[in-house]
Amino acid sequence: MLVLVPGFVVHAEGTTQDYTINDLNMTVSLNQDWYTLTKDTTLSAEQIELLGMSQTEFEQYFTNNQIDLYSMSDSFDFFIRSNDSDINNLSNYSNQDIQSLADEIAKSSNSLQYQLWKNQGLTYIESSYYDSINSLYIYEFYTVVNRKNITFTAQKLTEFTDEEKTEIKNIMENVKIEILDQYKNEESGLAIEMTPLLSGFLIVGGVICVGIIILLTRKKH
Repeated sequence: MLVLVPGFVVHAEGTTQDYTINDLNMTVSLNQDWYTLTKDTTLSAEQIELLGMSQTEFEQYFTNNQIDLYSMSDSFDFFIRSNDSDINNLSNYSNQDIQSLADEIAKSSNSLQYQLWKNQGLTYIESSYYDSINSLYIYEFYTVVNRKNITFTAQKLTEFTDEEKTEIKNIMENVKIEILDQYKNEESGLAIEMTPLLSGFLIVGGVICVGIIILLTRKKH
């Protein structure tokens, strides 16, 4: 369990803190200056007052919205969300199969920019788009690992600069996810079923619920 303690962060530019998400067998490194919470965070009294949530309400909020981690930098918000998948690992499939999935995701999210991105043995669908309903610019990475749809999303009110995209890409390059033995291979002949995977992506990619935390934290600072 990760415990965030007031004053724990060392304000040194470029210094990072590792966060472990046990349910996803994942470790992610983020700037220590960012305000970061995971679903396992034990809130301090100051954080409870800041968020306007009790510990129970906080845990329920993260669970209901499938949030594993939320972090706020000076210019954008970054979070990780997940839910169950019908396949073991996206990287088990051919580029052609994954490209077909990426095409469908692009149509669903009105994304004009997307590509396949491979890192540390995993395959991601990298996309960038504007959410006109909620007036947010989105830059995100989607994959499936250990039968979990996982989306890493950065969002902000203005377009991402090249420097910000590079910063986010650097985060992604250092994400470590262990593929469990029982999920290393797919069932024989199992094809990517577009409908359930798209459903998983859209649920995971629904960024707006996090806005409550964003507004609360930024109003307080």
